[in-house]
Amino acid sequence: MIEQWNDRTEQAAATIGAVLASPPDPVGLHAFVPNFTEKAENLTRGLADGSLRAVQVIARAVR
Repeated sequence: MIEQWNDRTEQAAATIGAVLASPPDPVGLHAFVPNFTEKAENLTRGLADGSLRAVQVIARAVR
């Protein structure tokens, strides 16, 4: 059963934007995710144009 459904798109876009605007960190996500900048830019574009949404869902198992 879904207890909460929260749209976190604006927060996700702001967070990704801040990461992209920050100077590269030697142990940042780009060190672990191939093509991180390209992927983050694609994510930001998708969030901005509405083709992607970031949601938080809290659900409880029904037995």
